[in-house]
Amino acid sequence: MSWSLLHAKNSELLTLLSQVTHKSFEKIPGVGPKAASIGNAAIYVLAQSEDLEGISHLSRLRMTITQNNTQKLINKYIEAASKARGISPQEIEEMSIPDFGLIEGEKDWNFEEYRLKVKIEGIGKISQTWHKPDGKIQKSVPAFVKNTEEHALRLKKAKAEVKQIQKYVTAQRDRIDRSYLHNRSWSYEAFQKYYVHHGLVSFISKLLVWKVEIDETWHYVYWHTDNWKTLDGRTIDVSSAT
Repeated sequence: MSWSLLHAKNSELLTLLSQVTHKSFEKIPGVGPKAASIGNAAIYVLAQSEDLEGISHLSRLRMTITQNNTQKLINKYIEAASKARGISPQEIEEMSIPDFGLIEGEKDWNFEEYRLKVKIEGIGKISQTWHKPDGKIQKSVPAFVKNTEEHALRLKKAKAEVKQIQKYVTAQRDRIDRSYLHNRSWSYEAFQKYYVHHGLVSFISKLLVWKVEIDETWHYVYWHTDNWKTLDGRTIDVSSAT
């Protein structure tokens, strides 16, 4: 069944394959992975997806699967995909990260005049708040959402997405943690796209101190009130040359 999904373009199917992979490599004490052959088939299918969504799943799975040979296999597929596009494996990982439609770590799901606000609050911590038509907070799921099949299915999809966001936030924290091993540097244009203004990653990038080069001088900076500040509180101008 996994092999038959080789040309799948459906995001839900790719997410399901990712879950199957994770489950397949859970260890049975004294035995080993539950179903390595199924997991390997799912990894191959994810690697062959036409866009980068499959690669984003592999990037996250690499941090949760402990078997060395499986990590090597995932690395092999990520490197092959990056080589085919003429970029580094680290770049393709950045490009593949979904933003889930988040803006500054937040997203609204509309249910008629009610809305469910999803917000990244911390690593692996996502809040879900219901708002009434007048903007006031409602503590529980509106009755019409639970009792209407269409709304109930939409809510189920929203909750599934929240679980994915939780996993990806943690995975991106870990990916950025190890980026120093590769001595990474970015043009400011790329840094804006994949870090500062990325709907999901911006939550992490704006909590960190970064080192930027302007006119051959290095500065340590952090994001505050929509500007980059030096450690002594001065606003610093950045440009495409940074």
